[in-house]
Amino acid sequence: MAPYPKPVHWRYTDNPRHWSQCERYTGADSLLSALDEGWKIVRVSQESIWYGAGRCGQVYHFTLASGTNRQDMAVIYSPYLDRLLPVCRARVQPASTGV
Repeated sequence: MAPYPKPVHWRYTDNPRHWSQCERYTGADSLLSALDEGWKIVRVSQESIWYGAGRCGQVYHFTLASGTNRQDMAVIYSPYLDRLLPVCRARVQPASTGV
């Protein structure tokens, strides 16, 4: 994937957001902090989570790499992801069962 273009997020957040792998979900601000720290997007998949009464939410599963380290980050959809993903040239794949 293409390198992370830093200008795409100006004004989104000025404060780094710490994220721990014990968090089940996080926001796009945690993803931005990881990218700013040098992590690269390796894979992106999208999962639909259905609630009662036909309501649906989207979760994007990011596999990130930094050197030999890898981590998975589940990010709750926000409109910011609509801008970030094309700029990073990330192809979103459907989530496989058990992701």
